[in-house]
Amino acid sequence: MASDVEKVFTSLANISKGSDWSRYTLEAQKQIQVESVENAIKLLRGYRNKYIEECEKAIANTKMTVSAPQIVDSYSLMSNKYKLISQTLEQQIEVLGNMTNQNDFEIMKGMILERLTDPNQIRQVMKVELPTEEKLKKQAIGQLKFRTANIDWIPSIKLNRAVSIQGLGLRNYLNSFF
Repeated sequence: MASDVEKVFTSLANISKGSDWSRYTLEAQKQIQVESVENAIKLLRGYRNKYIEECEKAIANTKMTVSAPQIVDSYSLMSNKYKLISQTLEQQIEVLGNMTNQNDFEIMKGMILERLTDPNQIRQVMKVELPTEEKLKKQAIGQLKFRTANIDWIPSIKLNRAVSIQGLGLRNYLNSFF
């Protein structure tokens, strides 16, 4: 896909460098530029959509599980504890429900429970379970959509192009080739 995306930029850059370009009237050059940029945008957005679809298929076809317990050093455990207990109970429950490591889940659940005295709050926390495979896939697709939300985001482009597109916008960046 990277070479296909790069070909779009290369072919667009070569239009105004062709030997026939100077023969066109200014009006014709503008028309060619507008059509070329529109076609490039369609192609690039097509690659973008194809990439997102392929990622969604890969997520759907991947077996996802909560990772096995790991040994955690006491410093990171304590810093996580203080971050967690400084939040409201609702936020703590949300964080707990989104944990993807079994060991962290059990430790954090215990840390939340040790501070509670209200039976209703204790029951609320006890209801929280490790995420299911379905929830993990839903989170992964949510992350994909979040990371690709910018309509000008194009997969497999060089960093310098990505920075320029971010600064100018896709249409203005493509127009800069002329």
